[in-house]
Amino acid sequence: MDWTLFFIFLAGCGAAAATGAMFEPGEWYESLNKPSWTPPKWLFPVAWTTLYLCIAAAGARPRRQAGGW
Repeated sequence: MDWTLFFIFLAGCGAAAATGAMFEPGEWYESLNKPSWTPPKWLFPVAWTTLYLCIAAAGARPRRQAGGW
């Protein structure tokens, strides 16, 4: 894997993640009547971090193939 390209894509994902960190849902989300299968609050940062790492890796993969950029 081209690590430089991976970190470029990861920086782009970090910019998208920053908007979620700046604009948290707040009290109105906590007051909603959520179903019993709603995941616990601690799971969201774990899941989104994993997703953003996978998105960055998937973005860097085509560069290795012939004709990639």
